Amino acid sequence: LFLSPVPNQTYVCGLRAQTYVCGLRPHTYVCGLRAQTYVCGLRTQTYVCGPRAQTYVCGPRTQTYVCGPRTQTYVCGLRTQTYVCGPRAQTYVCGLRTQTYVCGPRAQTYVCGLRAQTYVCGLRAQTYVCGLRAQTYVCGLRAQTYVCGLRAETYVCGLRTQTYVCGLRGQTYVCGLRTQTYVCGLRTQTYVCGPRTQTYVCGPRTQTYVCGLRAQTYGCGLRTQTYVCGLRTQTYVCGLRTQTYVCGLRAQTYVWGLRAQTYVCGLRAQTSQDSPLHLNVSLIQTL
Repeated sequence: LFLSPVPNQTYVCGLRAQTYVCGLRPHTYVCGLRAQTYVCGLRTQTYVCGPRAQTYVCGPRTQTYVCGPRTQTYVCGLRTQTYVCGPRAQTYVCGLRTQTYVCGPRAQTYVCGLRAQTYVCGLRAQTYVCGLRAQTYVCGLRAQTYVCGLRAETYVCGLRTQTYVCGLRGQTYVCGLRTQTYVCGLRTQTYVCGPRTQTYVCGPRTQTYVCGLRAQTYGCGLRTQTYVCGLRTQTYVCGLRTQTYVCGLRAQTYVWGLRAQTYVCGLRAQTSQDSPLHLNVSLIQTL
């Protein structure tokens, strides 16, 4: 099953370090409290449920999921949850309590937190919520709203835009046409990406996501991506057309190449400089 790690994805999130290897164009999603190792083959998926669907389960408890054609169900937490998603919909849940979600055609609903929440999203919209309090969000046509934190926040995004926010204070962000803004941490950060760019998107067809409580070190080459989030200091270096994103409780240092971005968010205030893209980072109010 071990193939060369050509364009692959590795998602890790938990309290221990994990290592995953997947082959050509597969996905491996793992999240839990213990170390796991997974290998996927050519054009395969770890945890596959239905036709063109994915089901991922992680954690110390068992979960049951049902997904339809072209749907995905991701669950990660300490309790058992059961989810059913409709055609072309996604339901992601991660937390300590059971949640129930309903999404419309071509919609996604992501929820993660300590309280039960219920969300309904419209056509071609996404609503992501994660935190200790119940929040309510409405997103428009072809827009996405991501919220994560201890306070209720409200966000508005324009046509074909995304706004991601995660932290302990209320923030408000507006992004322009075909742009994305991601914020995460205990202090205010400001990130702005230009037309046809994406925060947390680097090399086509390759992604590496890591998140945990231990220090990790990652290196990425051409057309790769490295995401890290944890409680320790990390250092990353990526090559041409790469990005390194870090979010944690300590200061981090990053080096990036041409057409790359480095985003940091945590317990300290940081400012991202996206040279040579020269993205404006002063458009959002600093709390």
